[in-house]
Amino acid sequence: MFFWGTVFVFLFGFPIVGILCALQLSSWLGCELSARGASVCMLWGWDIGERLYVYVIPMIGSLLTPIALVMGFWDVLLAWAALVVLLHMLWRNNVKNANSTL
Repeated sequence: MFFWGTVFVFLFGFPIVGILCALQLSSWLGCELSARGASVCMLWGWDIGERLYVYVIPMIGSLLTPIALVMGFWDVLLAWAALVVLLHMLWRNNVKNANSTL
C-alpha cells in the first residue's frame, strides 16, 4: 500500500516524469490534453481529464509538477495519507497488545 502510493507520487510528482506519465495515461485512455482545455477522459467511470489537464498548463506542469500533483490529485493524496496513518495506528495497537500478553 505504502509502496504504490510512493510510486504514484513519484510518477506524477517529479517534473518531467509527471508530464510524461500524464500524457501517456491520457493517450492510453484515448483523450487529448492540450492548452485549449481538458477533454473528457474516463477512467473507471470517472472523468479525470481536469486532473490531467493541470500537467499541460504552462509553467505549472513543467516547472511546478509537485504543485500540479496536489492541484490535480489532492483528494487521492489525502485518502492515501489517511489510510497509511490508520494502518500504522492499527499495527502499533496490535504490537502493543501482543507485547502486553507476553
